Amino acid sequence: MDPRRPGDAPRAAGWESAARSDAGMAFVMTLLVVFFVGMMLFAFVFTSQSGVWFAANDRNSTVALELAEAGVQEALNRLRVSGVGATGTFANSLAASAAAAHSSGTVTLQAPLAINPTIIPILSVAAYGGMQRAARVLVQAAYQPGFGNVVQAPLVVFQGDASAITGDTSSLASVTFQTYQTSPAPASGATATNLISPQVMAGTDITTQGSGPGDFFFECANDSTTEVAPTTCMRQTNLPINWHPATPQGMPSADFTAVILQWNGSNANLPSGLQVVQATQGGVGVTYTSAGTYTPTYWTTVAATAGQVLLIVDSGGPFCVNGASVTAGVCTGLGTLYGDVSGGGADERYLDWGLVADDLSRTTAVAFFQAPTCATCNAGGPNGNQNGVRYVSLIPPVDVLGIACNNNLAPGFSAFSNVSSDGMTCAAPPTLIGSGTFTGTKSNPEFLVIDNGAPGGAAVTITGTGRATGCSDAFASANWGVIVATGDLTLQDFAFDGVIYTLGNVYTQGHIYVKGGIFSGTPSTTQVDQSSGTLSFCGGASVSVPMAATFFNFTPMSWVDRPAGQP
Repeated sequence: MDPRRPGDAPRAAGWESAARSDAGMAFVMTLLVVFFVGMMLFAFVFTSQSGVWFAANDRNSTVALELAEAGVQEALNRLRVSGVGATGTFANSLAASAAAAHSSGTVTLQAPLAINPTIIPILSVAAYGGMQRAARVLVQAAYQPGFGNVVQAPLVVFQGDASAITGDTSSLASVTFQTYQTSPAPASGATATNLISPQVMAGTDITTQGSGPGDFFFECANDSTTEVAPTTCMRQTNLPINWHPATPQGMPSADFTAVILQWNGSNANLPSGLQVVQATQGGVGVTYTSAGTYTPTYWTTVAATAGQVLLIVDSGGPFCVNGASVTAGVCTGLGTLYGDVSGGGADERYLDWGLVADDLSRTTAVAFFQAPTCATCNAGGPNGNQNGVRYVSLIPPVDVLGIACNNNLAPGFSAFSNVSSDGMTCAAPPTLIGSGTFTGTKSNPEFLVIDNGAPGGAAVTITGTGRATGCSDAFASANWGVIVATGDLTLQDFAFDGVIYTLGNVYTQGHIYVKGGIFSGTPSTTQVDQSSGTLSFCGGASVSVPMAATFFNFTPMSWVDRPAGQP
């Protein structure tokens, strides 16, 4: 039926087709709107989910990094307690704990740097929620001031062949060689002002038992008591360029300050034979600027001494420092005894150990000798301050029995041997041993504590299972570790890389090869005595030893965080 009313104009042809076309267009537009709205909703949902995913990954990456950094801190704490005996990996104790569930982590003490064996890389890797992060820190290990790759004792006697020694020797009193030919010859390039190891420092004199130059009590031909090595002064006739008699000895700052304050600018205020002078090199007074860890109070109290490196010169025999009092002769009660108690009349000189320790706190010392730790790390040469003012170190005390039951070296193992009658025992971790055979190796070094009574008693003989052929040997097959004792030790045909410290005497017999340090304790009667045979003591730069916290400090140098997904 035609819907038009009477009188309506006739419709154009195709009007029905046009109407259907308009309806189709509206339908398409509706579909497009629905599609775009759907896409917007999808994009919104996708963006929201992506944001959640990225946020979760960012959170997980941050947690993983924090776990890795916590592993580095754990490694640093371990170093400061047990040192580093060898490379090794341990589990991050925070990972997988209640504080960080579903996480994992390991910490690795990596091999020391080839250019400097005292720099240890620590790598800590941790994972959390599928994200892995890592942190690496380089740690500088340095001997505590007073220790080093050196032979030091109150008295040093070489009765055998010591010509193979390449390290330094220090004595609070004298150093005696069998002959000049059996003493360590100066290194190539060494001069009186270029003190390449081996160097010989004696608090009093240096001499020989047989043929050779000697007995030397002063370095300079004019018997100067102010000149300190290295010095350009005219030397004593025939004095080897690597021998330094009357080397200043380190004195605790408190005692040194007491002497200076009593002196107060006038030698008349001190016991007869004591005087205070400024150290000189080539006739020029030695001065010093503090690094900030120690500044002498006497620089202010006795204003004329400000900035000066002073020496206490003793030409009158023993003297006692008790608090603020300085008196002649031996101590009758409390106090510390200094000076020549043998009656030999040798001059002895002392310097403020606080200045030396302050200078050694710098990366590179500016005034005093600082042992090199590498051969080619500093612009193609060694680091340290090879030609700083030489001294005989003030050895830090070690509480031997106080550390006997500790885990003193890790990786590695600790051992305790009691051959005294004091009844002391230890529970694990130390391994209890009754033999003098040392078994530590490079990959598993040993920290051996020996309780063998007071110095002067029966000596414990130390033998080993390792071997070496001389100072050119890498010592990879030698025994590695640390030996500390309360009494006397005898080293018998022993090849050793590490540190030996005893309150008593150290005797050597047979063929001895040592890289590291040998320290005989504090009593003025103890000594390092090469009874017979040959001694190859190897020192100088790039000597790698197990770095026990008893003898080393550990300082972070640089810290790098590894981004997620990076090698």
